[in-house]
Amino acid sequence: MSSPTTRHAHPAKQERSQRNLERIVSAAETVLSRDGWDAFTMKAVADEADASVGGIYRRFANKKQLLRAIKDNVLTRADAMHRNIAAYKAKNLADAIEHYARSRIEALTTYADILKKILDAQQGDAVMQNRGRQ
Repeated sequence: MSSPTTRHAHPAKQERSQRNLERIVSAAETVLSRDGWDAFTMKAVADEADASVGGIYRRFANKKQLLRAIKDNVLTRADAMHRNIAAYKAKNLADAIEHYARSRIEALTTYADILKKILDAQQGDAVMQNRGRQ
């Protein structure tokens, strides 16, 4: 099974290649979050990742594919936060409600900005829209 980082990329076969791939996706998330979709270019991502544009294109065919990897990573992290909410052992109903409310607010505020930018960028991409429904 592929990881969130590699689902939309050409697979990394070596550990060093996997780290480079993760660095590229992390840099791409930073560029998208900081600069928005209009400034989200392979060159900007390459500069942020300290990588070559060609190295990014060896992994991702285009910006949309890289955006899909960002979305998968963000949703995977958000899913982990939600699993932690569900695993909480409350002392009573009031404790459960308080924990749930605080945790949901934290989860939503943690990813609100990047998710808005992802949603704005994914217009017309059926693969991206389907991932959010899973």
